[in-house]
Amino acid sequence: MSEHEIDALKKRIAELEKMERGVQEAHEYAASIISTVREPLIVLDGDLKVISAGCSFYETFKVKPGETEGQFIYDLGDRQWDNGTHTRDYDRIGI
Repeated sequence: MSEHEIDALKKRIAELEKMERGVQEAHEYAASIISTVREPLIVLDGDLKVISAGCSFYETFKVKPGETEGQFIYDLGDRQWDNGTHTRDYDRIGI
């Protein structure tokens, strides 16, 4: 590998590391917003698994992050989210 190719790779690695730091900062910023929203807020992925939730969500529904994050919304708590009304709402908004 030539000196020029090595320099190009080092430059690319530095660019990728900078992008990674930017993504991490954006993630931390979003998490701080989610955690401080007064209303119960939950973030789901496309499969309806909980990515995160705000403090108000955990307090309102008496659940803990460890037992909530990564779980399907249908499985939370005593499965109160697994009913016809919510299922129709998920379908209506395209989830």
